[in-house]
Formats: sequence, structure tokens, C-alpha cells
Amino acid sequence: VWIKPLPLAPTPAGYRNLGTLHTMQFTTPDRTVSGVTFQVPGNLVWQYHDFERMGLGRDAPLRIFFQHPGAGLWVPLRSSLAEEDTTVTATVGHATDFALMAEMAPMNRPVIDPVPAMVGSSALWISGQVTAGTSATLYLNDEPQTLTVGTDGRFEVPLVLQTGPNHFFVVEEEDGETLASYEERVVSMGQIFSDIAGHWAEDYILQLAAGEITTGYPGATPDAPRWFGPQEVITRGEFTTFLMRALNRKGSTDPVAFTDQASIPAWMMEYLEAGMEISAVTGYPDGSFRPHEPITRSEIAVMLARALVWADVNRPPASALSFVDTEAIPDWALEAVQVASQDIITGYPDGSFLPRALATRAESAAMLVRLLMLL
Repeated sequence: VWIKPLPLAPTPAGYRNLGTLHTMQFTTPDRTVSGVTFQVPGNLVWQYHDFERMGLGRDAPLRIFFQHPGAGLWVPLRSSLAEEDTTVTATVGHATDFALMAEMAPMNRPVIDPVPAMVGSSALWISGQVTAGTSATLYLNDEPQTLTVGTDGRFEVPLVLQTGPNHFFVVEEEDGETLASYEERVVSMGQIFSDIAGHWAEDYILQLAAGEITTGYPGATPDAPRWFGPQEVITRGEFTTFLMRALNRKGSTDPVAFTDQASIPAWMMEYLEAGMEISAVTGYPDGSFRPHEPITRSEIAVMLARALVWADVNRPPASALSFVDTEAIPDWALEAVQVASQDIITGYPDGSFLPRALATRAESAAMLVRLLMLL
């Protein structure tokens, strides 16, 4: 494989470039190599000179880097050193320039928390650390995405993976220096739900799945894919469960008993108790919860507004609503709609809110993702 040399990016801070590779040969079983990305990663084995000849101490870490054309920088690969053979080996999935570098000074480069080598879905939630106060970018399959970073430098982001191999890394910029995390590789086994491809809420649903807020419904057989039912109406029990998972709440120090307890699945009960404890949801005057009844958009607005209060997110009610059916919003839900309609619940193209309409599972997914963005 001939690699056309690229204009070399600056050597990362804290490293010394020991040599750049433009020509290499890959050997993979029954594989014809073409293009710039290998579907089947290969091992790059780099023979290096004796440490003394390179002017390095024997404890100097050696790592293989690849040059990312789009980002214009060197990205480190997890490398293994075999001193007896004087080789450094790394798994690579690109056809680009490579370099062997020695770490001369420890650097606080971005870190991606451990990820699995393989996932059974197209959704993956990753987290990590960059230097607080820096700007950061995620490169997923060579496409850049801006990261939202907390004041402590931590980040969490849901990824939508393509079927097969995926690669990603994080870049931060500080004081004119650009540093990249190690490249991570994850193989996705395919679509997590069979019925959401092309749906307007697909990305929202995948983000809920990545955060383990929803797992959908099982297929007709053990081997069949799961399904989500985006256009199905959502029930009181389902939405409460989703909301509590989004808020990372489960159980209560003061368990409650409903008159229709027998109809509530055990796995759902701990989320209903959590919802009651933080006052996000209430039962009915007769002591029932009615988990299998569908929930209206007005009722969801109330639950979301209460969740914001519990999370100490200050969201004053809008001074006025512009929906064409504002007068149809019940008095008990009006203030909640004034709060939730600012960022979380949108109206319909005809300008209506439809306060008594039953919410769908797709609409609920979108609302919950927008809520999470405020927390």
C-alpha cells in the first residue's frame, strides 16, 4: 500500500518524532486493501533502533501515531512495546501517514473512559475528561462534532454508530497546543430497533437508548430485533419510568402503595415511587396510579416542569403563549406549559399545542432529550 505523503502536522507537545512512515504493506486474510479506511484493521509493527542510538532513556514510552487529514494533527494509537524484538505494535484502520514518537514529558491529554470492543446496537454513550476551560471536538468516523464540556472538564455524549467498525477520538485546544486522546475502536452489530430508521425522532430515540433510558420491546422471537413503537401512545407508567431513568432516580425511602398495585409490574414500581418522592407525578384521589393509561401532553408538561424544579433549573413561565388553542389548555397545566414549551415541548405546524392529545413514544423521546440538555 502506497501512502501519499501529507504535509506533516506539528509534533504534539511533550513528544519527539523518531520517524515518519509513508510506505507500508498490510497482510490480512482474503482482503483486498483499497481506499483510505480498512474495514478489517491490521497490525502495524514498527522496528526501532536501540534506545542509546536514539538518545533516549530506556523508560521513554514509545507510541505510534497516525496523522488525521481532516483534523490536521497526530492522534496516538494504543501501542505495545517488545524490547526483545525492538518493535512497537499498534492496530491501525487507516491508510495515512504514521509516526513513531517518544514521550519526553507527561502531558494531560484528553481521556475517553473505557468503552466496549463490541456493542449489540447502534447507540453508545461515552464519557471522558479534558482540561477544564478548553474547547473540545469529537471525531466520530472522521466527522467532527462539538462537545459540551462541564466546568470540571468532564463530558458525556451519546454516539450513533454505523454498523461495523467505528473509530473516534477527542481533541482539545489549550494555549495554542492541540492534543488528541487515544483513538478508540468499537464494532457495532447493527440497528438497535427495527422500526425507527428514517423516523423524525430516530436520533432522539437512539440517545435514550444510549443512556439506557429505554430498551424498547422484545421481538417476536428471541433472535428477532427489538422494536420501539415510535407512533404508539405512551402510558403514565412508561413515561414516569423514562423520566426517572433520565434523572437517575430509582426507589424511595418512603415506599408508597397504590390501590391498583397488582397491575403495576415490579420493575416499574421503583420508578413510580421515585417519581412520587420528588413530586414529579401523583396518583389519583382514589389511591390508584393507573400505569397503563395513556398520558396527555398537558400531563407530561406538568411532570417536566416539576422535574425542572426538583433539579433546581430556574425556568420562569413564559409571559404569554402563542398557540392557536391556548384557551384549551387546562388551568392546572397552564403554568407548566408556559415553562415546558420554551425548550422542551414544541407545538405542531398548524400552531396548535393539542393539550388533551395523547403523547406518542416518539414525542416523549424528543421531550426527554431536550430536558436532559437543560440539566
